[in-house]
Amino acid sequence: MEQPPTQDLEAPRLEECGPMLIAGLSETYNSAGGAAIPAQWQRFMPYLGRIAGQRGGKTYGVICNGDQAGNWDLYLRRRGG
Repeated sequence: MEQPPTQDLEAPRLEECGPMLIAGLSETYNSAGGAAIPAQWQRFMPYLGRIAGQRGGKTYGVICNGDQAGNWDLYLRRRGG
């Protein structure tokens, strides 16, 4: 099986901020399913610049809803109003 091409990514950063409205795409993953994350970003890209109330040019991945079985949700989002 061939390995997909890799890209150098910027190091992740943590941000603290006030309440936010989250708008984007969500998928549930487990510890073995992270390889599908680039495809989720590809599905999200056409929506950038078209989300009502969108502010700024930053796009984020938000990981939440982790459980004991190792499942978690990833929200790809653009900062909203």
